Amino acid sequence: MREPTDDQLNELEKELRRAMPDYLARSPRPGETQSLLLSLQEEFNTLKEEPSALPAASAVAPSLYRLVRSQLLLYSWSFWLAGLLLLVLLLTSGSSGRFLGPGGLYSLLLPVLLFSGMAYSLRASNGAMRLLESITPYPPVLLLLGRWVIVLGLTVLLGAAGSLAVSFEEAPVPALEFLLGWLTPLVFAGGLLGWLLLWRGSTTALTVSIVGWAVQMTAAKAWTAGIPSWGLDGMALQGSFLAAGLLLAAAALVKATRLQPPSAPGGAR
Repeated sequence: MREPTDDQLNELEKELRRAMPDYLARSPRPGETQSLLLSLQEEFNTLKEEPSALPAASAVAPSLYRLVRSQLLLYSWSFWLAGLLLLVLLLTSGSSGRFLGPGGLYSLLLPVLLFSGMAYSLRASNGAMRLLESITPYPPVLLLLGRWVIVLGLTVLLGAAGSLAVSFEEAPVPALEFLLGWLTPLVFAGGLLGWLLLWRGSTTALTVSIVGWAVQMTAAKAWTAGIPSWGLDGMALQGSFLAAGLLLAAAALVKATRLQPPSAPGGAR
């Protein structure tokens, strides 16, 4: 195909110049715009009177599962890795009855990890969590409970991993006694912490749950003073604290599922 010559291009330009004015549009004058709006006003009034065909937007109940999943990525893996390494170090350093038995170091370590994890997640310098708080539609108390679920769940997993490691060795204490020894203070402190987060805020919840944990550990130590194991009465005492912790945790979770998102400005409650 040959390229067009200059004469052909000039001829095409002339033809387009004659045809283009019919397609050019000028800016509307103010009077024309006003006339158009007045002619459409009747249609606008009709649309206002007609019921909307779209369903009214309703508040979506908050999902604790989705909230936990979104917050899980905000925790530094180095924190949990440090906790796991500490557990491994303590487990490999010895498995004496003083370490694994009633009131031993193992049962002290896990609640300390729980409180440290909550303090870490609530610190004011955590920019990622502050950003999540500023954009999330969830109630503030549900954000606290989401972090509580994460910290308590991961701490229980660490305790279970340690129990699994101990099960491969010849432990100096019965398995049930060892399990209750670390699970009871952890669940009792965790349940108390979760319940108080709903009503008293993070600072009071941490303080009171630490005091409650100290009371539970003191009662367990006083019960086993001078004896190598709990016996049936001691296990019943531990079981009572464990049941109380489970009830408090369950009550906190049930309350969390009933929380409603904040209403939009001007919207219906």
